[in-house]
Amino acid sequence: MLSSNNGIVSIPNSVTIPANVSSATFNATAGTVVANEIATITASLNGSAQVSITVMPPPTTSFKPILVDAGGATYTDASGNTWSGDYGFIGGNTSSTNTTVSGTTSSPLYQTSRWGTFAYQFPAPDGTYTVTLKFAELYFTRAGSRLFNVNINGTAVLTNFDIVAQAGGALKALDESFPVTVTNGQITIQFTPGSADQPMVNAIQISSGTTTPTTTPSAPAGGTPVALVNAGGVTYTDVSGNTWKGDYDFIGGNTSATNATVSGTTSSPLYQTSRWGTFSYQFPVSNGSYTVILKFAELYFTSAGGRLFNVNINGMVVLTNFDIVAQAGGTLKALDKSFPVTVTNSKITIQFTPGIADQPMVNAIEVLTVNGAPAPIPQ
Repeated sequence: MLSSNNGIVSIPNSVTIPANVSSATFNATAGTVVANEIATITASLNGSAQVSITVMPPPTTSFKPILVDAGGATYTDASGNTWSGDYGFIGGNTSSTNTTVSGTTSSPLYQTSRWGTFAYQFPAPDGTYTVTLKFAELYFTRAGSRLFNVNINGTAVLTNFDIVAQAGGALKALDESFPVTVTNGQITIQFTPGSADQPMVNAIQISSGTTTPTTTPSAPAGGTPVALVNAGGVTYTDVSGNTWKGDYDFIGGNTSATNATVSGTTSSPLYQTSRWGTFSYQFPVSNGSYTVILKFAELYFTSAGGRLFNVNINGMVVLTNFDIVAQAGGTLKALDKSFPVTVTNSKITIQFTPGIADQPMVNAIEVLTVNGAPAPIPQ
């Protein structure tokens, strides 16, 4: 005899067991539920045995964005979004500061963090997502002090990542976004040590769908181009009408090029050439404030960790063990990095030196004045 204590599961009243056989099979049919239901099935024959099964509702295709204030409490940002207090983590420690974080309208979100060796795990229906990791260095003030790795669902997305170098200093907000495809019903984000100190993160945002950032060569408000250099290439006019000069003012290095299209930009030819090796650029300028924009697209390696290099501008480290593939989310994807520079010696010197893997490279360089800066020195 067979029986179920929950009508949500239908089973036959009995099943025939042939002679000299110790078992038989039968089908159990579950109805639709809106929450987990537990049913206990009892089989009786010269005694009884029971087994409990859980009937779960079908997976939903809707997804509510995940907003986590790592190491912090519930917080409502300037746009009215509510960030949950820290959850979904495994391991790690927390830290915080009362000092304001610049570059954001939601400073409190970056004033707390989780650090150490840790992971976050969130349920998510199979599909595509964008994971945005929010960073601000709360402790170190020098590049190279904290270098760590991040892995999302088994894929390396950051290798020897340096918050200070990438953000341009301590207590400066920096967001890094990555496309993620889920096939196992969950998103797992692992933070592991690199070559210096411990990993950290300040907040995590997960939204449905993927977004691909596009790069444009237009100058920010008030910016005047001082240098537009097509590294390793020839003179090129972009879709905005800006003319990029063929490679000049370099010392050392080699050139390479590809015919493959570079995504994430409306000016693919600008990223299809590069200068690589140990090299530098030097541009004469008037003393004042500038923005240096380095344009990258990996033309050779297809996996993170293949190329890790350093960049120094006027004696200051701005990139340490920089990994184009990890930062851009793949090969042949445009990635721009901007850095503020104050000039006191009438020149901007950009040095590219090897890190822990292969050789440096750059695809284009843009130097802009900022509001109130002096006119550029004629080239």
